[in-house]
Amino acid sequence: MALVTGNLTDFTGAAIPSAAPLIEFVPSSAALYSDTLLSVRPPSVTPAASGEFNINLVPNVLTRPFTWYTPRITFLGTDDPLPILDLPDMKLLVPLEGGPVRDLLITRPSAFMTWYGPTPPPELGDYLWWLDESSGDLYEWSN
Repeated sequence: MALVTGNLTDFTGAAIPSAAPLIEFVPSSAALYSDTLLSVRPPSVTPAASGEFNINLVPNVLTRPFTWYTPRITFLGTDDPLPILDLPDMKLLVPLEGGPVRDLLITRPSAFMTWYGPTPPPELGDYLWWLDESSGDLYEWSN
């Protein structure tokens, strides 16, 4: 198992314990880990009042087939009859050593990111714009 750590806040940086958040790490599929069959039931963690959390997860490099986790945040402490969900379009890849969630999330760059230069962008991720300064051509770049 690998320890994954992080912090959950709102966009002002404030912790949100009154919303009773539950963070689930949804596996991309069932898998085999050593001699153990892993189900798609997501491991979950409730952040501390400060927003900090940590959870032990199976490293993705050890699963067959290769898997990833998608974080899902459910707010259980609302008056709404249905739980409020955050479904970020992100993949969490956990290495053997674990680490902070900020280093493990694979996200799409902002739709407004543009690389300007005579050569293609370095490994910045998929789906950003590249303006070739030598030709003036604009490309949607995907590594």
